[in-house]
This record gives sequence, structure tokens and C-alpha cells, in this order.
Amino acid sequence: MSSKPCLRELPQTFSIFRWAPATTLPPALAATPMCFISRTDEELSVLCPDAAATTLQLAAAATEHSPGWSGLAVIGPLDFSIVGLLADLSRVLAEARISLFAVSTYDTDYLFVQTPQLPAARAALAAAGYPCSPAE
Repeated sequence: MSSKPCLRELPQTFSIFRWAPATTLPPALAATPMCFISRTDEELSVLCPDAAATTLQLAAAATEHSPGWSGLAVIGPLDFSIVGLLADLSRVLAEARISLFAVSTYDTDYLFVQTPQLPAARAALAAAGYPCSPAE
């Protein structure tokens, strides 16, 4: 990578949920901004803002629930020819002993860390050359 992209802190906190793969989700979830839904033959995973999770009462039906995640978005869009960006971001956080939950979209990558670890994540990423703008 010739220059490292900037990151942008997301303003809300998030929850991650797990259900059985055939679970039907509330239709209102699809209209939730910043909602990531992934279904495989083994599970259904959802990452959404804590506020939406509370409003839709998602925790009651989930088999697993992990609240209190904060997000950092790689400012994109990113070109598909970029090699190693997510690996490098993951390496930086791993060296700082910070666990992450990563989500990729067509345009960019998102890194989610437990909210208490967000300041350390921002510091580690900045020290590695990944500047981060605060949440708006």
C-alpha cells in the first residue's frame, strides 16, 4: 500500500447477535441504518446499533448476544485491487491485544472493537499510520 487510508469513528455503539440459520428477522431490521446481516447454512448473524436492537427487542430471541461494540470505518470507497489492508489493520490491533469483529462491504471495511478498547485501538492504528477522525 502506497498510502494508508484514514478511518472514521462511527457515532453509535453496536450489538452482535446470533440465531439459527432459518430464523425470520423483524422486517424493520432491514430499514435500520448501519445494519449488517449475514446468513450461512450454520447461523444468522446481525450487527446493528444498540438503539435499534433495543427497539426491536432482538436480544430476547437471539441464541447469543454481544453488546457494546464501537466501529471504525475505512474511508472509501476502496478499490478491489488493494491487497493486505484488512490484514494490516488486523495485525495492528492484534499486536495491541485488541480483538475485532470485521465487516466488509462493496465500498469499504469496518472494524468493530469492544467500546472500552476503542481509545487503545485508535491510538494503535494512529501509531501505525492510520489516522482516525472522531465520531460526528
